Amino acid sequence: MEGRWTDASETWKNWPELWHRSQDQVAQLGERVAGVESRLGVVESRLGVVESQIVQLRTDLSDGFSATKEELREDIAAIGREMTAQFVRAGNETRVLHEDLVGRISRLSEGRWPSP
Repeated sequence: MEGRWTDASETWKNWPELWHRSQDQVAQLGERVAGVESRLGVVESRLGVVESQIVQLRTDLSDGFSATKEELREDIAAIGREMTAQFVRAGNETRVLHEDLVGRISRLSEGRWPSP
């Protein structure tokens, strides 16, 4: 039992030193918290910049995709018009060749040879 009281009395004797040491530790913790808070502020501002860049990127991508989609529509429409024109030309050429062939067959059946 005596050892306990001796330890307690030693603690009370060192109380001012322990108090100063704990105050130093609290001050150090306060400085560390302040450092963390200031770094957190920097991280928050950087995060805000990144967020605005992402929003701008989304806008740019959306605009780019819309423009690309419109260009594709125009290209497909142009290809469709060109194919239609080629089909019309091919149909005209086929009709001309068919009429020429019918004429040659008619001349051959009449016994006339086509002229070169």
